[in-house]
Amino acid sequence: MVLEEVLPLAQSRGSLNSPDWQDISTIIRTFEGTEQVDITVELTHTMVMGASALLVAAKAYSNKKGEQAAQPLASASATCSATGLRTLEAAVIHVLYVLDFQIAVAELGKAEVKPA
Repeated sequence: MVLEEVLPLAQSRGSLNSPDWQDISTIIRTFEGTEQVDITVELTHTMVMGASALLVAAKAYSNKKGEQAAQPLASASATCSATGLRTLEAAVIHVLYVLDFQIAVAELGKAEVKPA
């Protein structure tokens, strides 16, 4: 990579034009509190059809007392270029929505059916 091609973040985007790390942290923390889970988010650079792309992956682990957290309750990933997600915030929100859906489906599967 040629150093001249890389713009410092402060020059490429003003801080008022996009969310900062605290905004993303708040989104994750709020989701964790609502769903009673711990979230891990992983960012990976990848190539898609010869072009640079960012893969955002997230896993949700139970943080309820008495439950084992070895296996994730849900996992999701999105390639920003393939899904049209232009910001890191949008990508994180997207994978959290997918996690939320997966957690809800799992909870519905555990629900007891009461006779009418």
